[in-house]
Amino acid sequence: MFWIDADLSEPPGWRGALAPEVELTAFGADQTTAADVLRAVDDRPYALLGLGRAAVTAFEMARALSPTRAPTCLVVAGEVAPDAGEVPCPVVAFLPPGRYGDELAERWRSRSGAEIVVRRLPLGDRFRNRPVRETVLAVKEELRVWPN
Repeated sequence: MFWIDADLSEPPGWRGALAPEVELTAFGADQTTAADVLRAVDDRPYALLGLGRAAVTAFEMARALSPTRAPTCLVVAGEVAPDAGEVPCPVVAFLPPGRYGDELAERWRSRSGAEIVVRRLPLGDRFRNRPVRETVLAVKEELRVWPN
């Protein structure tokens, strides 16, 4: 899985919490090209992950990669969804509960040309700043579903 974040950061503790099943690599969205990602993954299956505002960045990277080699899936979380475009890969969206989460789910559904899975989890600062056991287990579970 490749972490896409505009400021080259990765949430504290996520690398260890996702290992050994998931290899986590941070890329700076404004400094990384689709070619950079393809070089890094080589021939291995990969997923893109974007939390918060990085969800839209990961979406745009998935769109850029799709003509060459689309990700196995796009995993997004937070309170942001893209305004336009579509990705051909499955999308897993971790969204807040309630009406606003319902609205975001509809936006993400309209942006996926493939299957979409919506999981409801409490988000907020806890989600990004430290691995919440429930969240990490849910991410691992979703990644096992998609074929390699």
